[in-house]
Amino acid sequence: MASNIGATSHKQLMDDIDEKILLCPICQERFTSPKILPCVHTFCEKCLKSWIEKKHGKLTCPSCRKPHVIPPGGVRALNNNLFINEMLEMFSKVKIGQDVLKCDVCASAASFWCKDCVEFFCKDCSVQHSRMRLSKTHKVITVEEYQELEKSDQRHLIRPRFCTNHPNNQLELFCDLCQVTACIKCGMIDHKGIDHKMISMEDAVNKYSPNLHSLTDKLERAVTSLISCKDKHEQVKKQLKRKQISVEQEIKQHAANITKRVKQEEQRLLAKVTEICGKQDKELQAQMEHIELDLGRAKSMQSYAINFLHHGNPADFLSQKQNLEVGLTELGHTSLLTQYGIRTDIKFKFQESVSPHTLSIGEVNCERTESSPQREVECRSNVITGKMPHGTLNVKVVSLDDIIIDYNIPDGVQGVRHI
Repeated sequence: MASNIGATSHKQLMDDIDEKILLCPICQERFTSPKILPCVHTFCEKCLKSWIEKKHGKLTCPSCRKPHVIPPGGVRALNNNLFINEMLEMFSKVKIGQDVLKCDVCASAASFWCKDCVEFFCKDCSVQHSRMRLSKTHKVITVEEYQELEKSDQRHLIRPRFCTNHPNNQLELFCDLCQVTACIKCGMIDHKGIDHKMISMEDAVNKYSPNLHSLTDKLERAVTSLISCKDKHEQVKKQLKRKQISVEQEIKQHAANITKRVKQEEQRLLAKVTEICGKQDKELQAQMEHIELDLGRAKSMQSYAINFLHHGNPADFLSQKQNLEVGLTELGHTSLLTQYGIRTDIKFKFQESVSPHTLSIGEVNCERTESSPQREVECRSNVITGKMPHGTLNVKVVSLDDIIIDYNIPDGVQGVRHI
């Protein structure tokens, strides 16, 4: 079980390296002739050529868009990414998911590594390799030594690099003025004269590695500072989020309190409306009962008077006229007072509140005006006219202070009386 887990982890690691390191960002395939730009981004040589054509002959990094100067030799003259080449070579030599290195000749388990051939050999193939005239002087180390060097910072000692212009020649020189690696043949052809300064790779590494180490240390400090800055920003973001949640809760709670108070104000106003309307309704109902009572009495008196005028005889009229005058006068006064006392104009309305400093939503007002009992009105409908068997009788209520009884009876009895 443990070995299976280890194999799975190893395969996952190799897959991650293959996908995240060995794929060209442009074509999304394994690098071929990887070229590294001054901004340290790497692309296939052929991809960069196509990119420059699309950009009308200008070289800008496809990843960070930083502009770069194309060297005199074109894309091919750009520095090779030796680290990527090394990784590609390793992937071509090591079978994914296996810890055993294979012989490049017969595919048996490898026992030796030839630095000059850059190939693994099993024991039998190594014997043949050491007997051949062209390879008997090659430097050969054991697989164990190879793996130890591979794990250390001296892997360059076991992995020679070959010239792209002369594939059979190793890169052994460095032009200090052109800042490019070269094989001996390139040094003799392309880097001769006073415009070039060829030094060995070992001298170049010793010359430039201290500065690179110093820059790396400075970058490490910058990375640490950026990490600290990032952590602070993350803390600020978290604080902002907590503050946002807190303020939102305060707003919601305040809005809920306002809503509750507005609801209470609504219930108060509705209760006041119910109270005012109930009170006014009771008053109107009491007035209605009083009006109906007076109306019944008036109709009864009116009916009696009409019947008396139509069917009574003069003797009855003269004997009852005083009682009739008193009753008609009293009912006339009562009916007019009732009319004047009725509230005919009820100003009942809701007035919205416009004050920004109060939660009151408004107020309910009720105003009623009454007719003045001192105002004189003409009561044209309070006229009683009738005929007696032996004459006529007219009773007219002009005002509260002027009731006219006009009678005309045969035998010379006639006249007008003001009450």
